Amino acid sequence: MTSRHCEKCGYPLFEKDGKTICANCTEEEEGSSQPTTDAALHLKRAELLDRLGETKDLNEIEHILRCLHLIKELI
Repeated sequence: MTSRHCEKCGYPLFEKDGKTICANCTEEEEGSSQPTTDAALHLKRAELLDRLGETKDLNEIEHILRCLHLIKELI
């Protein structure tokens, strides 16, 4: 379990196989073979936030921030 919480439902986020997931939102999607676009965007946002916290490269930071901005517009 990570120290962060899902922005969609507020549940704690977990790391599994290198990906950050929300156990609550993921369980809701188990019935379908593909996650919803919204859920996929939330997962990608969490991954980007993890990368942002790890990198010190200014070019990568700029790239991640642009991606996060685009995701914010789509959610």
